Formats: sequence, C-alpha cells, structure tokens
Amino acid sequence: MKRKIILIATVLAVFIALSAVSVNALSPIEPFSTGDVNLSYEVTVKDATLIQKYIAKNAVLTKGQLYLADTDLDDDITIKDATLVQKYVAKIIPRFDEYRYFYDCIFPETFNSNVKSGLAVKGEEVTFYAGATYYNFGEVTYEFSVNDQVVQPRGADREFTYTFEEAGTYKVSVNMYDIFENVCCYETDFVVTESRNEEDLYIKSFFYNNNLNELMALFPGSGTQFTAFAGGGSGEYEYRFTLNGEVIQDYSDKNTCSLPETIEFGTNTIEVTVKDKVTAKNITEEIVAVRYY
Repeated sequence: MKRKIILIATVLAVFIALSAVSVNALSPIEPFSTGDVNLSYEVTVKDATLIQKYIAKNAVLTKGQLYLADTDLDDDITIKDATLVQKYVAKIIPRFDEYRYFYDCIFPETFNSNVKSGLAVKGEEVTFYAGATYYNFGEVTYEFSVNDQVVQPRGADREFTYTFEEAGTYKVSVNMYDIFENVCCYETDFVVTESRNEEDLYIKSFFYNNNLNELMALFPGSGTQFTAFAGGGSGEYEYRFTLNGEVIQDYSDKNTCSLPETIEFGTNTIEVTVKDKVTAKNITEEIVAVRYY
C-alpha cells in the first residue's frame, strides 16, 4: 500500500504559505548595522539624537536597537555612544571599531508531530517538534500552547509532549523568539479522535525538519533529516528510505534518515517504507519536494 504527500513548493507558494500562518512581518534580508538605531538603513544624526533621548528616558529602544546603539561595545548605552555616531556622520572616524548586525526577521521553519492530526486518539501522548529560521546570533526559544493556554513555558526545548484527554479539535501553537525578542507564531488545528484501528499497519507521521507550513523545500548540507513513525500491527517495525528510487537507508530499526548532499536540483521523491517485523506487511508513504539551490 502506498500513500502520497505531494507538496511541491514554488517561490510564490512560499509567500502564500507565510500569509497562512500567524507570523511577524518579514524584513528585508539586508541587516541593520552599528549606529543605525532608528533602523533606517543609514547612520545619521537622527540616530545620535535617539540615543540621547534614550539616555534621558524620553525614548524606548528594543533589544535590537540597544545592540546597535552600543557603538563603543562596553555593554552600556551612554553619551559616548551618541558622540561616536556624531563623529562617524561627520567623517571624523571612518568606521566603528566593530560592525554589529541585527536582522529584524524570524519565521517558522517547521511544526510537526509524531502522530498526525486525525490519527491521534484521546489519552495518547503526542510529541510536537518546532523549529525557526532566524538570522541573529544566539538560540531561538520556544513557548507552546494548547487552546491559547501555555502548556510549556518559554525555553530552549523545541519539542513538547501533550496528552489530549478528550476527542475534538484543538488549537496547538508555538511562539518562537530570537535573542532580540523578535517573535513569530505557528498554529495548527489538531484533530483528536475517539479511537482507531490498531490491527492494520499504518504510518502515523512522516515529515522532515525544513518544511514551511507543509510546503516542502529541500536544503542539502544543512542537517535536513526525515523522520517517520509507524503504528498498528505487531508494534515492531523496520524503516527503509529511498531518494528518487535509490535506497539511502536500508531496513533498520532507525526511523530517521539524513538527506544526502548529492540531491539534485528540482523535484525529488523521498519514500519511507515501514515493514512489520512479525507479519512482514509493509506500507509506503512519499514526499515530493523541491531543491531550489
């Protein structure tokens, strides 16, 4: 038996996907640099004035702005920082001692679970996995909620496990923060059923860690990893992964597989075949994905 997930992403589709999730407005990839405190993409006397206003407690700056305002790198915002900006604008100094960069940009990369929506049953533990794409230094932190109630406080752990006590549809969401408090949110409606047939072999979930809003874009060489979870049958499984018909990981107990760096540009088909060790029955599911670069 074969099941297919065919999700071929185009550049247009990526932008459509971004509009489908709750997410902060994406900034240009070009970063803001040292001294550009008002985030105008140029350093002017207005930046020095803004620093002075902040010192006088007449302005509030974000963490990103404070990072760019610390032009003398002493971890404090003082009149010296404003003076350095003025000297830079007047060309008295050709550059700052060190250029700092701040990207006002973070967006969800993945949000998956080890049991797909519609296959989970009440009373079952479900583990969710999240990830974000970001450009600032430092780690992303994650906060998970179910029906707008925080179930795992903000922290470095990018996964959480939850038991749904009743059947129904739940709003499961994750807030992702970078070190400058930029935040994006990914939310999904997760369906939990009363029961399911455990006699037949089935694939609970098949996903990988670089998908955006279920649109598949492959990024070889960046740690892309496929994960599959099986259910039903004897409960003892072996997993095999193929790429465009070629085996990249033969049958084993390991339910994960890393993407080879040799993957071709354009569309690629990744399959997982799960075999029941006891009954020898098997089931296959595939993802058709695109490598852009």
